[in-house]
Amino acid sequence: EGGQTNENQIILPGYVELTFPAGEQEIEIVLPNPKGNPCYFRYTLVMEETGEILYQSRLIPPGQAVLQIKLSRPLPKGDYSVLIGIDSVSLADGRTPMNGGEQKVLLKVR
Repeated sequence: EGGQTNENQIILPGYVELTFPAGEQEIEIVLPNPKGNPCYFRYTLVMEETGEILYQSRLIPPGQAVLQIKLSRPLPKGDYSVLIGIDSVSLADGRTPMNGGEQKVLLKVR
C-alpha cells in the first residue's frame, strides 16, 4: 500500500506459508488484488505433487480481495507443497491475458 503504480506495472502479493485447519473446506484467507493494478486477478491453489486444483477464485477487481475460500475437499493434517497461481486479465474485456505469477508455498494443515 502507498507505493506508486502505473498502468504498465502489476503488483503481485507474495506468500511464504499458509496454515489451514484440518478437515475444513471453508477457509479464511486474504487473496487480494492490490489497488491500482490495471487488471483483474484470478487465484488458483494447486497441490504441487499431484496437480490437483484445491481452489480457483472468481475474477477479483483491483482494490478488492477474496476473504474466504471453499476448498475442493477437506485436507488431513500434514504439510503440503502448494502452488499459488495468479493470473491477470485486462480490465477492458475481462479476457485478454496479462502478466501473472506462480509461487511455491508451504501449506500447514493443523
